[in-house]
Amino acid sequence: MAAVLAWLGSACATTGFEVPEHRVERAGLGTQIAVLARDHDVARAARGIQAAFAETEILERGLSDRHLGSEIVRLNDGPRDEWVPVAPDTAELLRRARAIARATDGAYDPTLGPLAALWDLDGPDARRPRPDEIQAARESVGWWRLQVDDTLPRVKLAGEETLVVAQGIAAGFIADRALVRMRASGVPAGMVRVGNHVVCYGGRGKPWEIAIQHPDRRSETLGTFAIESGAVSTVEPGYRRLDDERVLRLLDPRTGQPVNGTRSVTVLASTAALAQATANALFVLAQDAPDFLREHDELRALILFDDEVEFASRGLPKK
Repeated sequence: MAAVLAWLGSACATTGFEVPEHRVERAGLGTQIAVLARDHDVARAARGIQAAFAETEILERGLSDRHLGSEIVRLNDGPRDEWVPVAPDTAELLRRARAIARATDGAYDPTLGPLAALWDLDGPDARRPRPDEIQAARESVGWWRLQVDDTLPRVKLAGEETLVVAQGIAAGFIADRALVRMRASGVPAGMVRVGNHVVCYGGRGKPWEIAIQHPDRRSETLGTFAIESGAVSTVEPGYRRLDDERVLRLLDPRTGQPVNGTRSVTVLASTAALAQATANALFVLAQDAPDFLREHDELRALILFDDEVEFASRGLPKK
């Protein structure tokens, strides 16, 4: 899938000494990862970029839904109704996922695994399940089935068929952690993009400018945001053909059916993990998404519905 997020550089030019921008892009996490550092110190920028990529590689091995040996896979294959020790990063990701699922009343749900496996919309065995199969899978879905200890890095899954999926939050979480590593290297300003999920810092006086492409007409821009720090995440899942019908590759955890009514959701938030998971939830909420946003003024969003009608939080540009 082509990226629908792109940074455009600086939102405004500065006079005097320009800070050089150093950018490296590589394949990873099933997408493209790009890291950009603004720094006069070339060696420090290189160290910061290297540290960011090293973090993505470490976390990908632990947080993948598919890599054999990852902690997510091990957790899904492990015992039920008892505490399972995990790495601190895994516990933190699942703790955040559970909190967002609760806040969105299950519109985003990290226990979507049984339904995702049933439909297999991203795999070779995609099919339209029978209603009784969907109902059976739904009985094992529910964010409350995932428990994360508040003090120790350990997790408990309730129910034999419950499965955790990190896909709806992991890319953003990994981008956040990569940015932390780069910042710890002393780089004064930086940005990390993992697919359609961007997080940045250090843009005071020289904001980062991020453009949101139209999901179907890539030459068109839905909006352009200039931010000093924070995160921007776009969810645009694409289609899969089943029985001569196109369905979106995103399931509603509450119904077990592919979502409809929404084409693209972009969320601005404090972290990329929060932005990504919330964007998934808003996609599911569809026409109810604006009401959710009015109750959560810490979040801002740009939504494109199927009928090309747009919703933009106050202060955000529309085309």
